Amino acid sequence: MGLLRSAPLHPVPLPPLLLAVAALWAAPVFIGLFGLAMYMVIGRTWADLGLGVWFTANALTFSPLFSWVGWLLALPPVWAALRLGWFGWLPALAIGAASGAIAGEMAQTEIALPFGIVALLVLRAVLGRVFPL
Repeated sequence: MGLLRSAPLHPVPLPPLLLAVAALWAAPVFIGLFGLAMYMVIGRTWADLGLGVWFTANALTFSPLFSWVGWLLALPPVWAALRLGWFGWLPALAIGAASGAIAGEMAQTEIALPFGIVALLVLRAVLGRVFPL
């Protein structure tokens, strides 16, 4: 609907929500594996670019080992926002920032905050295609 509001869902369809979260939790692995394959191609030719690709690909490949904490923290507020009709783009960004910041403090990493923001914005986009938001 907009930046702040969405259509309230009564009841919130839990199986599609959990399926979308699980798919987005695992998706970085495939992107990371593609990045590692690209590193094999460009790693020796352009060393600086290859190092950046390798670092990013490894972070994406191993992200499900750490991001489950952020997803567990974000799931109750996402469910409540969907139920109340407050799952617009800005609330999704705020939920992602909050869960990413908390998960980042727990894991002592700085990458969790931007990862949480991007993950929740992508979840909002996916759920906007699945549900009438």
